[in-house]
Amino acid sequence: MKIRASFTVALQLCSSALIAEDWRVCAISDKDTACERRGYSGLQQAVDRAASGDRINVGPGIYHPEVFYDVSYDEFVIRGGLLLEGKTLEIRGVSGAILDGTDGPPVSAMLIHNSDVKISGLEIRSFRLDQLEDNVYDGHGIFIINSSVIMDAGVDTMISMVLMMIMMVLRC
Repeated sequence: MKIRASFTVALQLCSSALIAEDWRVCAISDKDTACERRGYSGLQQAVDRAASGDRINVGPGIYHPEVFYDVSYDEFVIRGGLLLEGKTLEIRGVSGAILDGTDGPPVSAMLIHNSDVKISGLEIRSFRLDQLEDNVYDGHGIFIINSSVIMDAGVDTMISMVLMMIMMVLRC
């Protein structure tokens, strides 16, 4: 009887660890006072706190990068506004969720390093580089290093998919 009880408790603990958690991120302009994570920094907080298998839901609105993260790759420094490192995550944008590089530091929208990521519903636009000829790689949609990324085939992601293909070719 004690063995069965211990097995049941262990099974319940294991199954609760397998349940993916949803993390909600809102645009800075969102009026919902219950939203705990806002803007690009809120998106990074959700990524940092999420466990493998979790989902991050990005609400409608415009998200501008506020800071940058650098990762060394060969002789280059890859600069991203959002860093996903060593994670298995799903990032889902609600209709109208836009990562916009018009304001903030010159960065790539996302830097995905040693991760498995599924991205859907995000529009990625207007990311720019700082200097044309330097060793800092910035100004692109998504930069992928040693990772697996699945993106939906929505119209908003087509530019990012082309940029990803270019990055993968440059890597070879």
